[in-house]
Amino acid sequence: MVYNPHEVVKPQYLADSAVEALKLRAVASNLITREGFERFTGIEGDTINMRVKGSLPVREYGWRNDRSQPIVTDTFKDTVVQLKIEQDRNYSAVKLIDEDKLFDFGGGWGDIFARQTDALTNYNEVKILNHVRSAPYERVIVVDSTSATIKEQADLNRDNIFNAFVDAKADIKKMRSPGSDYVCLVGSAFASEVQKSQKLVTANGGGDDALSRATLGTIAGVTIVESEQLEPYEGFIFTRSGFVFYNAAPPIPNSAPFAAAAASGGFALRWIMDYDTAFATDRSLYDTFVGYNYTEDYIELQDARGQTFVSPERFFVRGVRLALKTDDYDPATDGIVDIKPGDGKGDSRLLGNKPGSWLDLAFHGKLTTTTITEGELFPGVLNVPGVMPTGDAGAGDGSGEG
Repeated sequence: MVYNPHEVVKPQYLADSAVEALKLRAVASNLITREGFERFTGIEGDTINMRVKGSLPVREYGWRNDRSQPIVTDTFKDTVVQLKIEQDRNYSAVKLIDEDKLFDFGGGWGDIFARQTDALTNYNEVKILNHVRSAPYERVIVVDSTSATIKEQADLNRDNIFNAFVDAKADIKKMRSPGSDYVCLVGSAFASEVQKSQKLVTANGGGDDALSRATLGTIAGVTIVESEQLEPYEGFIFTRSGFVFYNAAPPIPNSAPFAAAAASGGFALRWIMDYDTAFATDRSLYDTFVGYNYTEDYIELQDARGQTFVSPERFFVRGVRLALKTDDYDPATDGIVDIKPGDGKGDSRLLGNKPGSWLDLAFHGKLTTTTITEGELFPGVLNVPGVMPTGDAGAGDGSGEG
């Protein structure tokens, strides 16, 4: 018979439990894209270089032209975009003397472990929400929920909240945003107004985790989640790919006597525990590597002939900011007004608010007048001085404003 008088708590079990607790307590971090740090490993400057493919023009060669001009060749230029995330190392470390452990915590770490994971969860929630709130939204919608507007919409057999979400989705699409998995984070007052909407499809439970408890339901295909950490009257609708949360557990040191790492649902933690004999004190450390970023996109536009061009700038187009207007609160008092691409409003970070910008043209369904480059004479022809491709015979070089 094996003599085993002790019930030993395996470190891997506590690490797994910590990850599950972290996942169950998270709200905002479960609504965005989560990835590991694998793509950053060994990369100079901790920066990923992403390639954006350049486009080629399509030219015309005049039908039955006199062949006085050769066809021309074109070159394309790929653009390299550097993705550098805001990196951080989160940790929670506590020490526990023998007396506390025995008399205050029942001889175990259960309550302390819960407090450590709570601290890590709350920290990451705030960091992610700060990214959601501070993204450069090119579109801001003031949702009018005053008594007069509610009655006016009801008389038309419409719902003002439902209309706002339909408009927000339509505007995200008009900004050429990829993706269709829409979610919305709202503050407490906004959540209350949403719950009064006749169009809300109430969530059917789904678990005891924080996300399930915070999910109100869906309107117009948008999953709506309440966050107590947002301002009461604000909301943000975005695609899940609009924000990225990177996470990885640090490596386990060879010298650690009691350590484990675990990952689940996009979350990863390392747990190390040791005993300081000199001071008769237990020590517990939970830590994790994290990174945050929002996604920006290039805009593709066509000209009147169907040529495709790519914008030189990137825009944040995967989300829309919402502000609730009620009888008791007007967002304008805090400087929050309706903003659309091309209307000249908004702060200096916005590139699409300038009239005639790439995003302005895309949002309003307009064509670009960007000029096609001249190109080069086709190799193998006689380069006669002064002979350059011009007109229709030379390949429809195009003209217009940049």
